[in-house]
Amino acid sequence: MKSAFRGILEGSRIRWIGAGPPDGEPHEVEVRVVPSATDTAERRKRLADLLDEIASHGGLKSFGDPMEWQHEVRKDRQLAGAGCSNHFQESVRIISQNQIRARALDRL
Repeated sequence: MKSAFRGILEGSRIRWIGAGPPDGEPHEVEVRVVPSATDTAERRKRLADLLDEIASHGGLKSFGDPMEWQHEVRKDRQLAGAGCSNHFQESVRIISQNQIRARALDRL
Protein backbone atom coordinates (compact mmCIF):
# COMPACT_ATOMS: atom_id res chain seq x y z
CA MET A 1 0.00 0.00 0.00
CA LYS A 2 1.16 3.50 -0.82
CA SER A 3 2.18 5.36 2.37
CA ALA A 4 1.86 9.00 1.25
CA PHE A 5 -1.35 10.57 -0.02
CA ARG A 6 -2.15 14.15 -0.95
CA GLY A 7 -5.25 15.87 0.28
CA ILE A 8 -6.80 19.16 1.29
CA LEU A 9 -7.67 19.77 4.94
CA GLU A 10 -11.14 21.31 5.21
CA GLY A 11 -11.93 21.96 8.86
CA SER A 12 -11.55 18.56 10.52
CA ARG A 13 -11.91 16.54 7.31
CA ILE A 14 -9.40 15.62 4.62
CA ARG A 15 -10.51 15.66 0.99
CA TRP A 16 -8.10 13.39 -0.88
CA ILE A 17 -6.53 14.54 -4.14
CA GLY A 18 -6.56 11.44 -6.29
CA ALA A 19 -6.69 8.08 -4.55
CA GLY A 20 -6.67 8.13 -0.76
CA PRO A 21 -5.95 5.26 1.61
CA PRO A 22 -8.21 2.24 1.24
CA ASP A 23 -11.54 2.39 3.01
CA GLY A 24 -12.18 0.09 5.90
CA GLU A 25 -10.29 0.42 9.13
CA PRO A 26 -9.38 3.85 10.52
CA HIS A 27 -5.88 5.09 9.62
CA GLU A 28 -3.53 7.09 11.77
CA VAL A 29 -2.28 10.08 9.78
CA GLU A 30 0.39 12.73 10.15
CA VAL A 31 -0.56 15.99 8.47
CA ARG A 32 2.00 18.43 7.13
CA VAL A 33 0.53 21.79 6.12
CA VAL A 34 2.08 23.03 2.88
CA PRO A 35 2.21 26.81 2.41
CA SER A 36 -0.35 28.09 -0.05
CA ALA A 37 0.60 29.92 -3.24
CA THR A 38 -0.21 33.26 -1.56
CA ASP A 39 2.16 32.44 1.34
CA THR A 40 4.90 31.62 -1.19
CA ALA A 41 4.23 34.87 -3.08
CA GLU A 42 4.47 36.87 0.17
CA ARG A 43 7.75 35.17 1.10
CA ARG A 44 9.17 35.92 -2.37
CA LYS A 45 8.14 39.57 -2.02
CA ARG A 46 9.83 39.85 1.41
CA LEU A 47 12.97 38.21 0.03
CA ALA A 48 13.01 40.59 -2.93
CA ASP A 49 12.62 43.56 -0.55
CA LEU A 50 15.54 42.34 1.60
CA LEU A 51 17.75 41.86 -1.46
CA ASP A 52 16.83 45.38 -2.65
CA GLU A 53 17.81 46.75 0.75
CA ILE A 54 21.20 44.98 0.60
CA ALA A 55 21.72 46.34 -2.94
CA SER A 56 20.84 49.88 -1.83
CA HIS A 57 23.69 49.72 0.71
CA GLY A 58 26.20 48.69 -1.95
CA GLY A 59 25.48 44.97 -2.12
CA LEU A 60 27.74 42.42 -0.55
CA LYS A 61 30.73 44.74 -0.94
CA SER A 62 29.20 46.93 1.80
CA PHE A 63 30.19 44.25 4.30
CA GLY A 64 33.85 44.94 3.54
CA ASP A 65 36.71 42.74 2.44
CA PRO A 66 36.18 39.21 3.81
CA MET A 67 39.93 38.50 3.88
CA GLU A 68 40.55 41.65 5.92
CA TRP A 69 37.80 40.65 8.34
CA GLN A 70 39.27 37.16 8.67
CA HIS A 71 42.72 38.63 9.33
CA GLU A 72 41.30 40.91 12.04
CA VAL A 73 39.42 38.05 13.70
CA ARG A 74 42.45 35.79 13.73
CA LYS A 75 44.71 38.56 15.01
CA ASP A 76 42.66 38.84 18.20
CA ARG A 77 42.90 35.14 19.00
CA GLN A 78 46.06 33.80 20.60
CA LEU A 79 47.16 30.63 18.89
CA ALA A 80 48.04 27.55 20.89
CA GLY A 81 51.69 27.70 21.95
CA ALA A 82 52.09 31.31 20.82
CA GLY A 83 52.79 32.46 24.38
CA CYS A 84 55.50 29.80 24.71
CA SER A 85 57.44 30.77 21.59
CA ASN A 86 59.98 32.87 23.54
CA HIS A 87 60.49 30.05 26.04
CA PHE A 88 60.86 27.56 23.20
CA GLN A 89 63.41 29.73 21.41
CA GLU A 90 65.36 30.17 24.65
CA SER A 91 65.31 26.39 25.23
CA VAL A 92 66.60 25.76 21.72
CA ARG A 93 69.37 28.33 22.25
CA ILE A 94 70.43 26.70 25.54
CA ILE A 95 70.38 23.20 24.03
CA SER A 96 72.41 24.42 21.07
CA GLN A 97 74.97 26.03 23.39
CA ASN A 98 75.19 22.83 25.44
CA GLN A 99 75.71 20.76 22.30
CA ILE A 100 78.49 23.10 21.16
CA ARG A 101 80.16 22.84 24.58
CA ALA A 102 79.85 19.03 24.56
CA ARG A 103 81.48 18.86 21.13
CA ALA A 104 84.25 21.17 22.26
CA LEU A 105 84.87 19.01 25.33
CA ASP A 106 84.93 15.86 23.14
CA ARG A 107 87.73 17.39 21.07
CA LEU A 108 89.90 17.99 24.11
